[in-house]
Amino acid sequence: MNRVLMVLMSSFLCTASLEGVEAEGNSHQPTPNAQRPKEVSLTLETCVERALEAAAARGVFDAEAMARPTLRAARARSLPHLNVTPELRYFTTDANTETAVWGDLGQHFLEIPQNIMHRRMAGRQARRVALRVRRLQCARAAAAARAYIDVVTAGLRRELARQRRARAQDTQTGWTAVTNDTPKIRTEKRLARRTAERAAAEHEEAAAVCARQRRGLAALCGLTAAELDQLAGLPPYTMPGVTLEDSVHWAVSNRSDLAMARLDVRLTEMMAGLQRMERLPTPGLSFGYTEANDGKTDIREDVFDEDEDRSGVFAAVQLRIPIWDAGQNAARVAKLREQAKAMAYELDEMEAGIAAAVTAKFTALNTAWQNLLDTRADPEPERAFAAAAIRFAQGGIARQAYADARLRLAAHRNTLALRNADCHRAETDLLEALEATRAEWRRGL
Repeated sequence: MNRVLMVLMSSFLCTASLEGVEAEGNSHQPTPNAQRPKEVSLTLETCVERALEAAAARGVFDAEAMARPTLRAARARSLPHLNVTPELRYFTTDANTETAVWGDLGQHFLEIPQNIMHRRMAGRQARRVALRVRRLQCARAAAAARAYIDVVTAGLRRELARQRRARAQDTQTGWTAVTNDTPKIRTEKRLARRTAERAAAEHEEAAAVCARQRRGLAALCGLTAAELDQLAGLPPYTMPGVTLEDSVHWAVSNRSDLAMARLDVRLTEMMAGLQRMERLPTPGLSFGYTEANDGKTDIREDVFDEDEDRSGVFAAVQLRIPIWDAGQNAARVAKLREQAKAMAYELDEMEAGIAAAVTAKFTALNTAWQNLLDTRADPEPERAFAAAAIRFAQGGIARQAYADARLRLAAHRNTLALRNADCHRAETDLLEALEATRAEWRRGL
């Protein structure tokens, strides 16, 4: 009886070692003698925040700096400019010269309606930049979440590959100890050696994948090697009560790319209005100083006067009146209007495409959730291992059979953890399609 109790205790200690493979499975079948996990601080949400902070520190999300040139250009257009033109004229008729310095306050200073329209357009362009930055933040958050999930799943696969390698090495060691030299035994030894080599290669590949995923997460979130060892893992997934209709409505109402497309339609319409303003008369103001000899009083022929010498400072007011442009302005306005119509049609198609993408992501999440529920509801691996442990303690099965049962339990728990990770990954894909945070998703949008 004492031997049976000792073997059962050792079997439970072996199941405790499976905690490194799958924390999600242990939440359903706690192990009495399992060691308490060490305290960790880097959760999925923490790594996402670190990735956003690292990108913001590099100025990736500085919407104000991106929009500043556009706003400054629109503001500068309505301010007075100063243009100075020195001029020297030589008259071949009498070999006299004329000097002048004249200037103006800029071509657009007095175009008040156009300046107002330019400022409005600049404000909408700044809004578009802010929407683009929000889209970048969503994409960066999704990339960080996927990188975190990839590191966790790579660690799970590496641990399972390590256990399979250990099991194959034990089998090979057992067959190596057999001294009989029969054809069947030689075949079993050769098979055990090949299995051990294949398991070692799979473990090496899994370790390389895990190292590569860790480097990617460290570069994305700015983590150190010590921080990478403090990942909290993925919590057991629970599906929030959000319907497909709510998800589609949220995406159509809040997606920044849709908002940018709507702004593009409005900006094109405003450009058409601005082009129509080209038909308006344009006032102008100029001033200067001139010195004329022998009646040549100004640099402009329309103020030439043979009888008077009007050297000195002058000011002039002009009014440019468009008379005929061969239909060029009307053609440009019509082109911009057609572009606005085409963009509005593309906007409807974009909304339909986003609704279809959200539907696909939502369906994928539901499928992953159902797979996780099915795996959680399967008690057979736990029951089979408990029965194998009892039979092994009673001497009813060999050690290899008991080790195989233990490995099958580890594979089941690994599958449970991977399906839990699949749910988190599918949720990340859906959140990117919705352009929503996890907090908003958990609150029910």
